[in-house]
Parts: sequence; C-alpha cells; structure tokens
Amino acid sequence: MTYSSKTLKRARPLLGTIVEIGVIPTTTESFAHEIIHRAFDSIELIHSLMSRFDPCSEVSQLNEMRIGEQMGVSTHVMRVMRTAFDVEQATLGAFTITPSAPRDILGSTALAIIASDSIQRIGMGSIDFGGIAKGYAVDEAIHVLKSSDIRTGYVNAGGDVRAFGEPHSVLVRNPEKLGESVVSIDLVDRALATSANYSIDQNTDQSGIILDKLEEKPVSSRASASVIARSCMVADALAKAVLIRRSTMSSVLERYDARGLVVQGGQIDTYPN
Repeated sequence: MTYSSKTLKRARPLLGTIVEIGVIPTTTESFAHEIIHRAFDSIELIHSLMSRFDPCSEVSQLNEMRIGEQMGVSTHVMRVMRTAFDVEQATLGAFTITPSAPRDILGSTALAIIASDSIQRIGMGSIDFGGIAKGYAVDEAIHVLKSSDIRTGYVNAGGDVRAFGEPHSVLVRNPEKLGESVVSIDLVDRALATSANYSIDQNTDQSGIILDKLEEKPVSSRASASVIARSCMVADALAKAVLIRRSTMSSVLERYDARGLVVQGGQIDTYPN
C-alpha cells in the first residue's frame, strides 16, 4: 500500500466553471482517485437534473409544464426547491429562483410543492436554480467523500467551496482589483460562497448579472459578498441576498448559523456585526 500526507487534487470543467476536488488519502492513492471520480459523478448528476440549458433536465421539464399539471421529481430537485423557497421567504425575496414572478409576491407563483416528490404548476413563469444548484452540487460531492472514509478534503466549484477535516484556506478576491485578495479564510467543516457583480459589462460570476428583483436593476458593481455556512447550498443562496440587501441580512444569517463578509471600496464589513 502507498500512503501519502499530501493533498491529491483533480479538476474538471463542470457547472459552467472549473471544479477542483482535493483529498488527503487515508488508504491507497488509487482508492482516493476512485472516490474523487465518484464525487465528480455526483456533480454531473446534479448538473443533468438542474441545468435550465438542458432540455432533458428536470428543471427544464418543470418549466415546460402547463398550469394545473403535476410532475414527480427527484429527491435532489425537491431538496433544492424546499431550501430555495425557505431562503426566499427568509430574505423577503432578495434571493429567488423565480425571477419572473411579480416583484411584490414572495414565494413561487409558478410552481408549488404538493407532495414529498411532486410539483404542480400553479401560474406562469419559470424557475432558475443558477443561484443555488452549484452549492448543492458541492455539498453532494462532499457527502461522497465523507461517506467513503475520506477524513480531509474539499470541493471548490468556481469559488463555492466546502471543506472538512484539516483547515482549508480560501482567498476572497478584491472586487476592484481581481488579481488581488483582501482576506484569507480557513474553512473547517464549513462552506463559503461568494457573489459579485465585478463589472456590469464583463461579469465573472457564473450565475450572471445579479439583479435586485424589487428594484428591478443590477446590483452595484465593484462589490462582493461572501457567506460562510454549514452547507454550500445555503451559503450560495445567502451570498446573493447579502450582496443585494446587506443591511437587513444579519438576522437571516443568524437563523442559518452563517456569517457574511462584504467587500466594497477597500472596506470589509462583516454581518452580523
């Protein structure tokens, strides 16, 4: 057997970004490679279920339903939808998966959960998991690693990161000077996600230009919001909400046992204070 204390890393283009998985092997390197491969497979599965650009995905099929129609969905899609609706209510619409819904109505006016595995269309409009699915995919990959007796590892999907075991350092970029970092955060059994409108003309955030739904305009550029939470799915969703409406998010972050970091104009603000 060959053991190593060094981190074994592999990367693939997935989820519209580069996904890197790193582990410290506890048995043979060949076994660690196999587990990493399984973790990548789990990410590919989430992508196939939730991509709105894939006409065969469950999200696309949900968006094609007529009013009154019902559809059974996978456990993965149901988990994400329940969390998304919960975060939308908690953030008063700052985060949403239904961007086309009327701006004065919270919750989905397009789809409703009617059973543990069933969704019904109740109105017009589509859903978009772009602001939460990447975080969920990271969580699922971490689950594969941990359930395979990997004791230290991380998954980084274009800035959505979750780590367990030994501390894993993550750099938060300066939104005004993308080649620079403003702070290094050690993740220990936590996840971190960052959202930013680095430039309205040339945005580097994979989820696209971030809009304030209530104001119906893009969020100010040259700012970023990072959230540290227990799950990457929650961190991913809350990062958008904190970027959009940071001054009202402290109680929401506390509810999810999370904390936020906003970088703008050379200043770093933390929430809750």
